[in-house]
Amino acid sequence: MTPMKKKLTDPNSAVWYERAIEKPLRELVHHLRDNGINTECSCAHDTPMYIQCFYAPDGEIREIHQLVWTFLSERKLPINFSIELSHDVRNGHSYSSVRILIPNSNSHLEYWKKMRKYHQERVDQLTHDIEKEETSSKSTRSSSRQSALR
Repeated sequence: MTPMKKKLTDPNSAVWYERAIEKPLRELVHHLRDNGINTECSCAHDTPMYIQCFYAPDGEIREIHQLVWTFLSERKLPINFSIELSHDVRNGHSYSSVRILIPNSNSHLEYWKKMRKYHQERVDQLTHDIEKEETSSKSTRSSSRQSALR
């Protein structure tokens, strides 16, 4: 590879930054990369401007991933989901959150319909059992009263 060709494709080269990174984000991308953050892409003409960085899940994110994966797997649902991390800083205050996105697929809808039907059947059965018990209890009290009157 010629020295000029290497400068155009080497992300550690100033020429590469000039050519590949839009000016409003160039210094920040350079700073992130110099400090070990692997930037994947950036865009300065969108609003808001953004820099996308590689992130290896760890700690709570890995735990959330495992919990969602297991939940879907145990129910034989498609294992398709996204976990979005958000860390907003407004007026110097940090606000962090995690958002789990699950596609609205037929398999997921069918699962929730089955769960709703199951729970409704359980409520109906319990209601029936309670009404039956109340009727039986009234009948027993009525028989006891009649026996006492004799």
